[in-house]
Amino acid sequence: LIWRSHKSQDNLRPVIYYLKHLLQDMDETQMLSRGLISYVRFNHPQTIMHPILTFSLDLLWDRLAKRFFVMDRILTVINCFIFILAECWLVQTGDIPEPNKTILAVGRVLVYTLGFCRLLYWHINQTFLGYRHKNLTKINKHIYIPYYLSRGSSLISFMLMLNLLAMMMVEPLFICLAKSEESLVQFECRNYTDLMSLLYEIF
Repeated sequence: LIWRSHKSQDNLRPVIYYLKHLLQDMDETQMLSRGLISYVRFNHPQTIMHPILTFSLDLLWDRLAKRFFVMDRILTVINCFIFILAECWLVQTGDIPEPNKTILAVGRVLVYTLGFCRLLYWHINQTFLGYRHKNLTKINKHIYIPYYLSRGSSLISFMLMLNLLAMMMVEPLFICLAKSEESLVQFECRNYTDLMSLLYEIF
């Protein structure tokens, strides 16, 4: 919404832009304003570089999105570091020393809680919203999936979640938990078969 004064001063005319519906949608269930999204989808560089649209996007980024984006990236980097530590660096052939065994167990639990649980929550939430608002895409005659899975990054994230779930099903820490009287944490036991070990290596 734009208001223009009918009076001018020094060949300039006062203009007031109302930004409310560029920042907040009339439908409170929408995360972003559909008006702002329509400008982005218009795919016209000169339009999207208008000072008011640039100001609105910068305001959303600085006041709302930047903090969550940075925190999510930091959490992802921490989770990646823990994953490398728990799945590669601390893994040794033969008997694992007791201190390393405890650190390894804590690291793998953190991988599944910070990694898998976070991905599971996000995908359940996005799937629920997709079906609730009928924001779906058709993959064949009878099957519809949430539209967010049509984006490459979201599909890779979904496959990573499934991979972590498969790892949890053959995780030696969980299968051998409390199977020995000597120690609560074990990574080798009778229940952990060679087939499980092979599948864990594949995943």
